[in-house]
Amino acid sequence: MSGTFEIISLFLCSLLSCISTGILIFYFLYSQESRTYAFKLVFSIFIFDFILSLNYLCPLLYLIIDENAQIGDAICKIQGFFKLLGTNGMFFSSLVISWVLYSYFIRKKQIKFKNPIIHYSKFTIALPLLIATIPLITDNYNHTEPLKDVMCFLIVKSYDQGSYDTTGMVLKIILSFVPFATTIFLELFFVLRVLYQFYKNKDQLSLVNIKSLILYPSILIISWIWIMFERFYELITDGNQIYWLNLFDLQLGVLNGFFNSIVYGFLSINLCPKCDKSEIKLIESEKTPFSDSVSGFWSIDEETMNE
Repeated sequence: MSGTFEIISLFLCSLLSCISTGILIFYFLYSQESRTYAFKLVFSIFIFDFILSLNYLCPLLYLIIDENAQIGDAICKIQGFFKLLGTNGMFFSSLVISWVLYSYFIRKKQIKFKNPIIHYSKFTIALPLLIATIPLITDNYNHTEPLKDVMCFLIVKSYDQGSYDTTGMVLKIILSFVPFATTIFLELFFVLRVLYQFYKNKDQLSLVNIKSLILYPSILIISWIWIMFERFYELITDGNQIYWLNLFDLQLGVLNGFFNSIVYGFLSINLCPKCDKSEIKLIESEKTPFSDSVSGFWSIDEETMNE
């Protein structure tokens, strides 16, 4: 069992992500004016980050209240399901954001739908749901270190010497490693193409745009590369773990919700769209209808959408 300090630290990280994403979700639901196209585009990532942070927060709170806390198999499977759902939902949602930016700035595709939450739901909701359901059938959600009494993940089962859980290994690779690697590769490709376009056009706002765009794949890599390395190490060493790395990568993974709320939310989204519409119109009047400005893109709202 982990020490008290590590548990409290992980709990605080979960709480921070839960609060920051919760604020943005509440603001979207409460304020009609906040529902720009951009906010709808990134709303899914906040939902999945909130699910992930809450999925860590509840068992950690349980463990803080009762140091001998344990969860049963049914709760374990539910917890593992939501963890894989939230992880892949967050991956695919961030990939959709980069794809839309790429389509808007590079392919010059005009936006023809008002609600990206619904339009991309087959990738951001249906596919993660399908992926998260598969290990329920194969019974590959189970307890594991460092918080094995209260926290469950997708695992490769342990058998007697000479046997190996081939199904678990395949599920780990296909349902966990492949979505992460695919997301990173495609997101880097889309973002770098947009960055090159800004550089080529010598956009006045390019410095701000570049800083914002670089953060998108960077946050994903920083938050999840260590977890993927740790899980891959476990896979190739038949379950061996690096205890300190397991705690460290959990902290970063849980903080991903906080990082995303800052990068995709507070720093990127125009939370008060009426304040600078005149500025956006000026930017777009000086350029083509497809302004090479992320600031302009983030301020698109429903009034400018084509039916």
